[in-house]
Amino acid sequence: MTAAPAETAPSTHFAEIPAKHLTPHPKNVRVDVGDVTDLAASIKTQGVLQPLVVAPMAPAKGSRSKQQQYVVIAGHRRLAAATTARLTVLPCVVREDLVGEAEQLQAMLVENGQRTDLTPVEEGDAYRALTLDYGVSVKDLAKNIGRSQQLVRGRITLSGSPDSVRTRVIAGQVPIEQAIELASFDGLPEVHDALAKHLGGSSWSWALQDARNARTGAEAFTRDVRDVERSQTRRVEERPDGDVVVTLDDLSEAASEQAFTAVLDAQHEDVPEDEAEQAASAAAAEARAALAVEGHASCPGHCAYIQQGRAGTYTGWQPGYVQYCCDQPVLHANVTGWEAPSRGSDEAAAAAAAREQERQDRERELDAALKLAATLRRAHLADHASALSPAAAITAAVEVIVDKVAGSGRGSVAAFAEILDIELPLPPGYGADLDYTERDRLAKKAAAGQRTALTTALTGRPLPELVALIRVAEWLPEEAGIADTTSRWVWQRAGDYLRALAGMGYTWSPVEEQALPDDVRPAAEEPPTEGAS
Repeated sequence: MTAAPAETAPSTHFAEIPAKHLTPHPKNVRVDVGDVTDLAASIKTQGVLQPLVVAPMAPAKGSRSKQQQYVVIAGHRRLAAATTARLTVLPCVVREDLVGEAEQLQAMLVENGQRTDLTPVEEGDAYRALTLDYGVSVKDLAKNIGRSQQLVRGRITLSGSPDSVRTRVIAGQVPIEQAIELASFDGLPEVHDALAKHLGGSSWSWALQDARNARTGAEAFTRDVRDVERSQTRRVEERPDGDVVVTLDDLSEAASEQAFTAVLDAQHEDVPEDEAEQAASAAAAEARAALAVEGHASCPGHCAYIQQGRAGTYTGWQPGYVQYCCDQPVLHANVTGWEAPSRGSDEAAAAAAAREQERQDRERELDAALKLAATLRRAHLADHASALSPAAAITAAVEVIVDKVAGSGRGSVAAFAEILDIELPLPPGYGADLDYTERDRLAKKAAAGQRTALTTALTGRPLPELVALIRVAEWLPEEAGIADTTSRWVWQRAGDYLRALAGMGYTWSPVEEQALPDDVRPAAEEPPTEGAS
């Protein structure tokens, strides 16, 4: 009798496994299983409804036990709850194919990711372990667990955050995106610490862009310092003071101005002005180039002052900068007009120079902070406009019209009421016996009534009509102004409005044609020529 061939064990199968043979995975990606009291009570009455996912464990070295042990891949909470409920056997899906820790970790990530059990920090820790400890590439990892490479890289970056940030992310106090952005500044501790103060706050967008600018500036500063070292430029410790140590920018500007003036003054009267200015500009450019860094490098006074970065007054961090200077500016007196300073003690002069440099640094920083604020403010306006819903746009248009009309003059309000064919309360007439306070009270009361009536009349109108009415509201003073006069001066001032009316195809009446400005009045029709049909 021939023996039947042995069957190959399937890679995945179901089994009832004693709880004592199940071990939590030593590298469980889920750090804390949490409170399992309720789950234990449910398991005690209902049993384990969803099987655990486990993998066979290799026998420990020196172990004599013949019982197969299993490591839990998915179901750590269920195992903890079942242990609390004192269950002795648990339903399991055995994964024979998960033989290595790398495969097991990836399987845990997939299972927990499908159940949204993991925090972003726990995900990041697992991704980091797989890429660093097991050599799994980000590309392969993303493919294996069904995630994008960008998300995997972001979570790995998040994993490297300090505990203070990780804790706030887990608690939901800081958006994941902010924590990842912050981690990208790890190489710049000062910038990182300044940005960290704004995590989860309303000023985050401003602080982030400020930090990016600081990073760009820091990179440029590093390159500039490297250039100083590579060129072996002599460094000076004292700040440029404009007397003993003068920046090349100041020297070149002085030389440029002197060259321009000298050439212009030397021109004959018969030389055309534009040719004289062109020659002077060429001379100024040549003088400026001679005192640029490359042109000045051979001067004995060539040197560089390096200002290190510092905490900002208006910004988080001010990067350092390099200033190329000359500490023998008298050598260039013939082209710059520089004169040796007559001043007091060197200490007093140095203190004055330091104060001036600090003032310039503050101005530079304030200018950068204001530009950054303007950029973000305008970006916010653009985002707001692009995200405006039709309903919100209608509400905004109504508000603009109401703001322009309510509280304006009697003529303007009356004109708009007639345009819309509605009733609007007009500002009251004022008697001579009313003082300023009473007049102001009556005017505000009328304006409030107008706002209410206008809002009611405009609400529900289509957006295109409201947009057109905004332009009409802008022209109300001109419309009211020409309503009861043919004064050419008044009509001339309303020229833009009149041209807009003409562009709309409006036909002028004879009385209007008499008052129209010449550039608005339609051309007279030529009489037909004799014999024309």
